[in-house]
Amino acid sequence: MQKILVVFSFALLTTQLTLAAPNEQRLTVGYEHRNYSKDRGERNVEFLQYSNKFNNGGFVAKLSSADRDFGSGVSDRGTEGKLDIYYDWNNYLSTKSGITLSDNTFAFSHREYRQDFNIKPRKDLVLNLGLKRTEYANDIDVDAWSSGLSWYSKRMILSYKYTNYSSDEKGNSYGNTLSGKLKDIEGKGNTQLWVGFGTGAYSYEWDPTNSKLNGDFKSITLRREQPFLNNWLLGISVGKNWYETPLDNYYSTNGQIDVSYKW
Repeated sequence: MQKILVVFSFALLTTQLTLAAPNEQRLTVGYEHRNYSKDRGERNVEFLQYSNKFNNGGFVAKLSSADRDFGSGVSDRGTEGKLDIYYDWNNYLSTKSGITLSDNTFAFSHREYRQDFNIKPRKDLVLNLGLKRTEYANDIDVDAWSSGLSWYSKRMILSYKYTNYSSDEKGNSYGNTLSGKLKDIEGKGNTQLWVGFGTGAYSYEWDPTNSKLNGDFKSITLRREQPFLNNWLLGISVGKNWYETPLDNYYSTNGQIDVSYKW
């Protein structure tokens, strides 16, 4: 059912979006490094992203390449393509339809289909309902639904999201994400903080040694976007994740840097 929703949305939204003139375009190149404790290796990701905004929607396309070293001489490399389409149907309803495909390695999930519905009952409040299906290595399929809300003020956005995961191979688990975004008083820069916790650790970190096991996770990420020159934007993110699995407890630290040009 989720695949049908995504395919239908892509066919309809792409037709309407191609009839609109773009208002803003952005090209981003970036690099992320993640290092794991207890000899679990590291992960390096390079990506290229293009976004295009219209009066009533837009889309984001992203191509990523990752090298995952699991330690002890075991490694894998893969490529992933991601596309999300946004559309505002009216003043109260908007949607986001997305699909992700990779080359069937352990570096990324193999496929993902997602559909989000956003309802705006008032000017400063957005309610969200989402559906997602993710196909991982080792024939692990995970279905998820999520609900959340976002509150907007002149300079701040506060959000909360709950996600429930269901899998025949892994059973049920959940995740919570809290985020806050603060815009600069002057200029177009901003600072954002994410905090996550729950029991679906595999959704944040995929490891073939414990791919059929659930585990608790906690995560925190801080990001700064700083404009420079006329149309350029520098992004820097740092974070840390903690994983507690039936096999082992470990953590990872990560950093990302990216540069965007807007026109």
